[in-house]
Amino acid sequence: MNVILWTGEKHSGKTTALLALARRAQAAGYRVAGIAAPALWERGELLGFDLVDLASGERRPLLRRRRNGPDRVGPFGFDAAGLAAGGAALAEAARHPADLAVVDEFGPAELQGGGWCEPVEALLRAECAALLLVVRREILADVQALWPNATIHVVEASAADAVDRVLSILAAASSP
Repeated sequence: MNVILWTGEKHSGKTTALLALARRAQAAGYRVAGIAAPALWERGELLGFDLVDLASGERRPLLRRRRNGPDRVGPFGFDAAGLAAGGAALAEAARHPADLAVVDEFGPAELQGGGWCEPVEALLRAECAALLLVVRREILADVQALWPNATIHVVEASAADAVDRVLSILAAASSP
């Protein structure tokens, strides 16, 4: 399997570019599954993140600003239904492999074995043509080190040819 690390700085537009990539891949006839987590901004303030199931298009809250609680990540708290929906979308993507499986984002929690780590391992065992992980640049080397024997492609999300590069990887991986 091809592992694509879709990278860039924090709040640099990785998810926005990913959503454009997903639309182009679907328009080209590829089956895209997995999750995206677009930021929710209001008047310049980051309020949280939503979860988008890339196979169904369903959108729901994932993280929202919260002052306290056991499920906090920085200033945010997880929405239990959003987490469950993300886990279900990734499990479905592993059961019925897509051409492109997506996990936005693979971060510090996953490096420690939490978050989306288990679903990512299931996706690696599935027969997807490619698995795309959204990764912040500052942890890129640590993520690459997780799978030393995998075919890993690093794609800068903000590069002008980023979508074309991923579509090219998909085309090569999907041909007999």
